[in-house]
Amino acid sequence: MQNLPNVRYVSFDFHHVCGNSNFENLKVLYEQISEQFEKQGYFLVDVKGNILEEQNGIVRSNCIDWLDRTNVTQSYLAQKSLDARLQRTGVLDSFESISIFVEDYQTFRALWVEQGDEISLEYPGTYALKGDLVRYGKQTFGGIIKDGMSALSRYFLNNFRMA
Repeated sequence: MQNLPNVRYVSFDFHHVCGNSNFENLKVLYEQISEQFEKQGYFLVDVKGNILEEQNGIVRSNCIDWLDRTNVTQSYLAQKSLDARLQRTGVLDSFESISIFVEDYQTFRALWVEQGDEISLEYPGTYALKGDLVRYGKQTFGGIIKDGMSALSRYFLNNFRMA
């Protein structure tokens, strides 16, 4: 990866930095990539159809074992991106976040949980782990129970399911 042109590889140990429930520690990763993240831009068209800005990059992330931490990370970056777009278009002031719109923010987070579950059902065959981190920004008791059940199901499916 490091030898590819126009590619920046950043190794980030999610489990070490964020532990089981310190979702806000993703700011450590964001600080490492923020300059390139903001420079990559986004596609923006005005009401007349004129292209005001084009996107010229992407952020790709993946977890070395399951998709769960990838979804948590991508949801964090998606919020950063959404905040920047809403600030650019004047919906938010430069210091504000989508989180001030409680209902919209809950919908945004729920969408990330749901898409994480759908992708996870395709690969390991269970709902995504850490969904409560994405939905609520912290781990809940119910989320711990759900994660435990999913982990047991994954163990069974990986070790005893006929392929």
